[in-house]
Amino acid sequence: MRLALALLAAFVVLTGLVAAHAVRPIDRYAIDHLMPYASDSVAGTIAPSEPENAVNPIVHGHRSLAQSIAALAFAPADSISALLLAGAATAVIRRRRGPWRAGLVWFAAILAGLAVEGLGKLLVPQIQFTYSSVVLGVKIDGTYPSGHTLRSVIVATMIASLWPRVRPLAVAWVLYVTAVLELGGLHVPSDIAGGYLIGGALAAAALTYSRGAIRAESPIAALQSARRALAKAPRPADVPAPPRSAEARGRRPGADRGPEQPETG
Repeated sequence: MRLALALLAAFVVLTGLVAAHAVRPIDRYAIDHLMPYASDSVAGTIAPSEPENAVNPIVHGHRSLAQSIAALAFAPADSISALLLAGAATAVIRRRRGPWRAGLVWFAAILAGLAVEGLGKLLVPQIQFTYSSVVLGVKIDGTYPSGHTLRSVIVATMIASLWPRVRPLAVAWVLYVTAVLELGGLHVPSDIAGGYLIGGALAAAALTYSRGAIRAESPIAALQSARRALAKAPRPADVPAPPRSAEARGRRPGADRGPEQPETG
């Protein structure tokens, strides 16, 4: 939990710097020099706002193969996709005999991220470089923090906690998402940094709680495991007996030898 608190504190500091316009020179440089695909409609082709916007053009053949693959790879960072993945993760945890709360905490992390994203974009003044958006009838001009970045961090942490072997792929996917956001002109560096910090804080808190909930159930899991191990253990009749010694068979040592010959001189 210390990591979550440290990341949260860093996010608060960065938010203050963004509100005070202290990082605008960095963001302005990125707008002028680090967004080569800003005019290529990345938002509609590779980074669509919702999952159906990623799938429908593919079904109707309105995207190339490369654009289709890029859009599908980006889609899990959307809000609806992230919630669906949290539901799938909850099902996996239950199948592994974990408690419901160990999976539902990822739902809570994503919903908390949506709340922070909405408040940040409404209240934190950010440099204007892209179009406004309308959510539930509310016009939003801000872009801080990046919601796709924070959700990608939460989803990647959730997946890596269930399947540790895919951790390198999860990290690579997060980097891909943020690269699309910046190179495509959707977010400036401060937006992405804020998404990393608040997403990391929520992911660390969810991971700590989820592991704690699973450990709380560990006595029952340990008992079930012990019962399964006992059921699979070989019975005494199935274990071959070691070779018995002569004394164990009730015979005198040397009984198999012939009579001793008298000494001759």
